[in-house]
This record gives sequence, structure tokens and C-alpha cells, in this order.
Amino acid sequence: MGAYKFKGTVDENKVFVVSLSEIKGRLDSSYNFYLRKGEFKSIFPLFKISDICNSISGGTPSKENKTFWNGNIPWASPKDIKSFYLDKTIDSITELGVKNSSTKVIEPNNLIIVFRALKEGELNSSITKRSVAINQDLKALYFKENVLPEYILILFKIFQKQLFPLITKKGTTVYSMNTIEFESLKIPLPPLNIQNQIVTQYQKAYQEKKEKEQQAKELLASIDTYLLNELGIILPQKENSLDSRMFKSVFSDVSNSRLDPDYHRLGYKMIEKSILNSKYITDDLKNLTIVLNSGTTPSKSPYSKEVSDFPIIKVGSYSNNYIDLEKVDYCLFKQNLKVKRGDIFILSAAHQSEYVGKHIKYLNEEPNIPTSYVGELICVRANQRINSMYLFSLLNLSMYKTLINKEKTGQTSHIYGKDLKLIKIPLPSLEKQNEIAEHITNLRTQARQLQQEAKDVLENTKKDIEQQILGV
Repeated sequence: MGAYKFKGTVDENKVFVVSLSEIKGRLDSSYNFYLRKGEFKSIFPLFKISDICNSISGGTPSKENKTFWNGNIPWASPKDIKSFYLDKTIDSITELGVKNSSTKVIEPNNLIIVFRALKEGELNSSITKRSVAINQDLKALYFKENVLPEYILILFKIFQKQLFPLITKKGTTVYSMNTIEFESLKIPLPPLNIQNQIVTQYQKAYQEKKEKEQQAKELLASIDTYLLNELGIILPQKENSLDSRMFKSVFSDVSNSRLDPDYHRLGYKMIEKSILNSKYITDDLKNLTIVLNSGTTPSKSPYSKEVSDFPIIKVGSYSNNYIDLEKVDYCLFKQNLKVKRGDIFILSAAHQSEYVGKHIKYLNEEPNIPTSYVGELICVRANQRINSMYLFSLLNLSMYKTLINKEKTGQTSHIYGKDLKLIKIPLPSLEKQNEIAEHITNLRTQARQLQQEAKDVLENTKKDIEQQILGV
């Protein structure tokens, strides 16, 4: 009997056939998809991981014993493995903590890789810059003299999509590496001088990426300073003295209002006073908006698994400062609310109260088809008296985010459009608003360009290194 063949045109990167005799122990499709491609087709010899390094697992001291913690030994967990080099950790332990646990102290210039609690498709690893203890979800790899740990890290980053399904298995909620499959993995190993060239090339691109990202960060940070200076707003000094935390309010000030003490905290009043003392008259937000309300979250059944004619903006539709219309969900039925270019969206509900009102994004394009938004977002639509980009930049000031967050209520921390209607907004002439908005838009455009350049410089370097390793 001949091999089975599909009728018509089939994308072999999505649909493929595997004979029973070809299956090696695992049935998951992603594993067999990459397995069928065979080993690396590299111009360099292949070596098993187990032949070029030894691995050491970590552990965690007892959380209940305080003498084990807050010592002088950095202690790493997966949340610390983010950058090329691991130079600091969130937690630290004492020598007593090391002695009374299975954690191990790893010397500088070794590779640490996340072994458990993995995100799909990510092989996160870092090079130690100093001695550090590791937890049970990490492994340290000690390589032979002819292997640079930096080269192996770069290899993992470049080929992680292909390698991930070959060496991991998914549990009920997270992915973990299979030790046997990981140690049996064959990887290309160039001569030491070629490894050095690759590491130098990657690190140069990585440093250029960081510099461009820092430039973008500074540009975005300058927006707040520029806007405050233009409006003549002087931020109040933060006070944490006992007098600032204990205050009196007369009943007339809190009648017809909330009675919780935090709502009437002096810090809020100082921010509101600084806004009123700006160079321009102020008006209530309600008088400057056409729309100021929450969206509607459909019940589970009206959501569509496929692309439909009824997109809905969700919390995850955020991308940097903007709403990304490529990151929407879809409904089976038409929703009542419709968004427009220039709309501002405020996160209005979160399980952690500090996040409420802190994520504010801008819709910078007109949707091609009617698009709605979920109940966890408040839509702010400016009227003709105010420039929407000016208003968006103003609401993104930390002082305004503090005032918005002030309005949260309930155990799940929620705010509503009606809670924001009395927030004071400085109102220069429309001509001045347009000038401010244009300047800020230019700064955001420059920052976005730098962020894209930062991304491109590293991605292009990865592609170049991949070609060097594979010889294509």
C-alpha cells in the first residue's frame, strides 16, 4: 500500500502525515512535526548536550525559616531569567539557607536555563555574572573548555521555536523539559574561534538594541516633562510623614461622597490643586467628551473562534501606547458600541487594584468594520473642544493615572465612566492643544521608529548567525 496523499494543495507546515513506524514514543503533533525534519543540517559537527556539559539542578530553602532568606547570596528563579546576563535577582538567601536546602551556588560565567514553568516556545537562559544560587525550576550547565556558554545561549535563542517541542512536554498547565530528550539533543558546535565571532556579533547587535530602546524610553519619558512645562503644572512633593497620613475633613466635604479615608487623602487634594493652579482654565472631563463609558463583554457563547464581521477590542489588544486592531477577538453577533479613530481606552477592572486606570491606550486608526469593546475598558471620546491626542497624553501623566485609580471601588477594583466625569482638565486654546499634540506625536513616532530599529537589528543578526551555522 502506497503512502497516503492529500488531494489538492496542502501547506506542509500545517498538515503532514507520519507513519506509525516513524513515531518515536510521543504522539504530540509539534514534536513529530520538527522531528520529521531530522537533525540540524549544519556545516559544523553535531554533539549531544550530555557530551559537552554537565548539568546541576537547584532547590528552594524553606520559606517559613526567616534565617534562610535576605542574605548576601543572590537566589534565582525563572522570573529572574530575562536578560543575556544575570546580574541581579529579586530574592537572596543566606549561607544557612544554602546548607539546609538542595539549592546550589553557581559560579560566574556559566549558563542557567529554565527547566520548568516554561512559556510555550521560549527557551529562556542567562549567563551568570556573579555567584548565584538557583531554584528547582532552573538548571546550570557547565560546559567543556571548547564550548562557550554564550554561544549555546545564542543557539537556544535563535532556534528555540524548532528545539522547544523536541525537548519539552506539557503538563496540566505548564511546559517542562524532558531531561533525557534535552541531554540527547544534538547541536552544532563550530570551532572556538567561530563561536567567539558569533558571540561578538550577537553581543554587538544586542548592545545596539539596548541603546536604541533606551533612547526610545528617554524620548517617551520626555513627553511628561514637556507637557507639564507647557501647562505650567508643578507636581506636588510626595509626603509620607505621619501628618500627611492623618488628616481631618469636615462633614460638608464628604457628604454626598465616599466615606472611605483613602479617597480623601491629602495627596489627591494636592494633585488636584496643582492642576487648578496651571496656566490655563480647567473644565470637567464630562464637558469635553462625547463618550465616557464602559464597553460590554459578551457572554462566552457569542464569541467566535473564527474571524467574523464583528471584532471586539479586549484588554489584550494593547500594543505599546496604542490599540492594535490585529489583536482583537470576534463575536458571532453585532455589538451595539462602535469605536472611532482617536478614542482613548482606560483599563477599568483588574484583580490587582493598582493596575486599574494605569493602562491607557489610543486608537490611532479607523476600523475598517464596526468594532466594539469589552466591559473591562472605558472609552473616552473627545468632543470638538479638545484634541484627542492632547487629552490622551494628559491622562497618561502619572498624576492623572493616580486620580483615575483613586476612583476604584469594590473587591475586584472597578471604575466606571461616571466616576471620572469631574476630573479637571487644563484647557488651552485649540491651537495650543494642536501644537502640543503634534509635538508629542512626533516624539512618539521617533520612539516607535527606534523601537522597531532595535527589534530589526537583533532579528537581522539572528538570521545572519543562523545562516552561518546552517551554511545556507
